[in-house]
Amino acid sequence: MGLYETLAKNPNIDTNRVYLFATSAESVFLSQLVAEKPGLWKGVILFNPGAEPDLSEAHMSRVLVFGGKDDDAGIPVAQLEQYQEGAAKAGVPVTLVIQDGAQHIVRSIATERERTRQFARFLLEN
Repeated sequence: MGLYETLAKNPNIDTNRVYLFATSAESVFLSQLVAEKPGLWKGVILFNPGAEPDLSEAHMSRVLVFGGKDDDAGIPVAQLEQYQEGAAKAGVPVTLVIQDGAQHIVRSIATERERTRQFARFLLEN
């Protein structure tokens, strides 16, 4: 919240376009921010999440979730797909990107390149 408050003081920052970003275990803290301030964020971006934010009270326009098909430390793919379906029912579109052969920690340049491409596309479209 400290960073958000600092950004909000800058007249060049559009606070209606602020996304939360988290990777792995950081998503637990992101979920807390979503729960505490559900109307403050335009969206959420999660890489190999360890927790799923509750979107039932949130007023977000978009969520992006990256997961690895071979991720044995994060949320299983089937659970991420259920999360996507539940979010859609709550009116929050979730873009779910599941990468073949990717584990919890990305070790492939090709996987990282594809992730970066998908991430940039998501930001440009939103």
